[in-house]
Amino acid sequence: PTPDSLGMAAPRVLCVFGSETGTAMSALKDCVKKWLAREGLKFKVLDTLSGNACAKKLGFEGGSAQGLNLEKLCKDYDVLLVATSSHGSGDPPSNYGNFIQLINEEATLKSGALTGMQHAVIGFGSSTYSTFQNIPRLTDKFLGECGSRRMVQRAEIDETKGEAEEQPEYTRWFEETFSALQTLGKASEPPICDWSVPGSTITALDGDDESGGGGSATVMYIGMGALVAVLAAGYLYFTQEEVVG
Repeated sequence: PTPDSLGMAAPRVLCVFGSETGTAMSALKDCVKKWLAREGLKFKVLDTLSGNACAKKLGFEGGSAQGLNLEKLCKDYDVLLVATSSHGSGDPPSNYGNFIQLINEEATLKSGALTGMQHAVIGFGSSTYSTFQNIPRLTDKFLGECGSRRMVQRAEIDETKGEAEEQPEYTRWFEETFSALQTLGKASEPPICDWSVPGSTITALDGDDESGGGGSATVMYIGMGALVAVLAAGYLYFTQEEVVG
């Protein structure tokens, strides 16, 4: 089936992934494949890119992202679907860092660069790590702060609960995202929920602290409006490394 025969313009979808081991990438591509096999499609999936490839398409390959034309996404696409994991101490996967830096800087500028777009995020990780779902949560947060409307509540897939496809959250996100794409509302409508649902604990990206240190990310746990700084005088800073997704 193709949406070309529809009487109205079909929403244009961009899929972006961040994946260190291939899990998030494979899951997103599998979702798209299953959606496209259904009858009566009312949307078009135009591109599936890694985060870094998407950033490169916008002219960003590292350094300062300020002044780049993130608004170009709004001209080429209507919906952004993101599947990503975290790596190391809550850091982005190696093929996703430039993209999250770009949307982070735009969110800080409060530019509203993605006003008119809508998005949905699915995250992969393991709850055995303190930085569980860090990059998916930051992605969802930054996209909203860039002006994009959250059209589906983020899904947080936990590898300790078994295969992703067998988890209720995966099924919920899969079906709700398909439904939202089929009957896409206006981007001016209120978001379906806040980015902090279903979880709000996040860790600052490396380089976000003003000290300019180049080591591991400064850990800041932000939940329900409270900021807790984790300090231990006389002890070496210790972080567990997460390599999932």
